[in-house]
Amino acid sequence: MSNDSATDADSRPGEARVNVCVEVCVDSVASAIAAEAGGADRIELCSELRCDGLTPTAELAEAVLAAVTIPVVAMVRPRHTGFETFRLTSQDRILVDADLRRLVQLPFAGFVFGALTSAGELDHEACRQVLEQASQRPVTLHRAFDRTANPTHSLEAAIQLGFSRVLTSGQAASAWEGRKQLQSLVSASGDRITILAGGGVRAEQAAALVAATGVREVHSSARTRGSTVASRTEVAAIVHAVGSTR
Repeated sequence: MSNDSATDADSRPGEARVNVCVEVCVDSVASAIAAEAGGADRIELCSELRCDGLTPTAELAEAVLAAVTIPVVAMVRPRHTGFETFRLTSQDRILVDADLRRLVQLPFAGFVFGALTSAGELDHEACRQVLEQASQRPVTLHRAFDRTANPTHSLEAAIQLGFSRVLTSGQAASAWEGRKQLQSLVSASGDRITILAGGGVRAEQAAALVAATGVREVHSSARTRGSTVASRTEVAAIVHAVGSTR
């Protein structure tokens, strides 16, 4: 997006700013520390962000939980298949069950999960299994949502299943490109579920994205070009842009 868009969102003198939660996705202790130091409100912990995030190893989970004090949610995704083809095999279901049995023993603030059917709908059975195993902790529906055939129907399904939030780019390549769909999802969700905007969120357009969509939570890896570690400076810039007050 152009710098003009971000400037427009910040040029409304006297307009009250609404505090927005900033979640940073990490796959290392160094990134987790940078996220907290930069002012992030929450961390999503994965292994292998280059594969869109997999279930964190036991060693990584324990190390990150020991290194930070802000809430950490854990990805539950046994293997890389691409969100558009994320359908659980019988072996995957066994792995998800084993991962959750391990993760619920740790002080995670919640979990992140998603699965699709061959028809491009949410896999209700798989989602229900995870929600039931989550020990009453919140579960985020990840960007498998962006590969569903009918986002309005899938949003209602997510609400009925009991997900706490939906991580989505508005079914576009980036959250900014999907801002119209994100705004529609925010309007449709009301206070029944939280829409977490993610996908290419950067400091220079974060405020404009919030203004255009009405989202109250944003998600970013906060990495700078060429780096595999979250940037404390980028996190702080996103936090400042959207008005988080942790």
